[in-house]
Amino acid sequence: MDTLERFQGCLVGGAIGDALAKPAQFLPPDEVMTLHGRITEFDRSPDYLYLLLPEQWSDDTHMTLIHALSLAAQGRLDMDDLARRYIAWRVGGDLRGMNMDLDIAIEHLKQGYSWQVVGRTGERAGSNNAAARVAPIGLFHYRDYASNPDALRRDAHDSAIVSHNNPDAIAGATAVAYAVARQASGDGNLLALLADTIAFIGVGKVADGLQRAADLLAAVTPTAEALAQLGTGGYAVQTVPSAFYCFLKTPTDFEETTIAAVMGGDDADVTASIAAALSGAYNGVDGLPTRWRNEVEDSERIMAIAGRLYQAATNQHEE
Repeated sequence: MDTLERFQGCLVGGAIGDALAKPAQFLPPDEVMTLHGRITEFDRSPDYLYLLLPEQWSDDTHMTLIHALSLAAQGRLDMDDLARRYIAWRVGGDLRGMNMDLDIAIEHLKQGYSWQVVGRTGERAGSNNAAARVAPIGLFHYRDYASNPDALRRDAHDSAIVSHNNPDAIAGATAVAYAVARQASGDGNLLALLADTIAFIGVGKVADGLQRAADLLAAVTPTAEALAQLGTGGYAVQTVPSAFYCFLKTPTDFEETTIAAVMGGDDADVTASIAAALSGAYNGVDGLPTRWRNEVEDSERIMAIAGRLYQAATNQHEE
């Protein structure tokens, strides 16, 4: 398959995972099964969440598309442009469950503070929010992630700290960006993905979680059991290893990867959107189930955005 198909698969795939997970959001895994059974189709979000139609996605995809559009327009990660787009999103009002820390950061951006100082700090700032939106940065660096790794690390770092200036949040975002870049490049060496990602992000809690995921994969642990051990809550140290596990457990089966992540419950939309973005980048857009690809909100627009991002990523290396 060509690289454009991987870009499309990543962005549309992430949107699918986000939308499919709505009924499972904030529920323990056993309650997901009790209330909904195995979730295989889009459904309305429950009353305790922002009310969305079955095919609609949440803030995770909205943030992802903001990143993709900024990168495509600027030909680089321009944090001032990204900040302006965040402000426009908040003013526009279609927030769909915007993370509170990001909401506060955007309010400070509106007041004129620099993007470098508005992000939440401290131990409780280790959110998965930055990892949820970072896939376009991985796509943008699909050609130079190995030859110029510091560029990917810098962009993942900067995109994270605007809302969560915390080592775990940054490491989670960097891990996802790196893995997406590898899949988009066509590197099919999945056996080395976890070890190489750990080496790329360096020592820390996210690396420890990824190592636990590797150990659980080696032990052929059932996915539900593995996710219970890794965790699927709102912190990067849980969500990122769980998303990697779901992808690597069934790497050629986008549908199974995505459903498994959804059924993990808790912060299910982030786990599922990351796992599905990784799978989509690996399998390409044709590897996504047709029914989901056709039904998910704004599928054609997301495909077009992926094309613009691909062109910008390709052009930066040809100049």
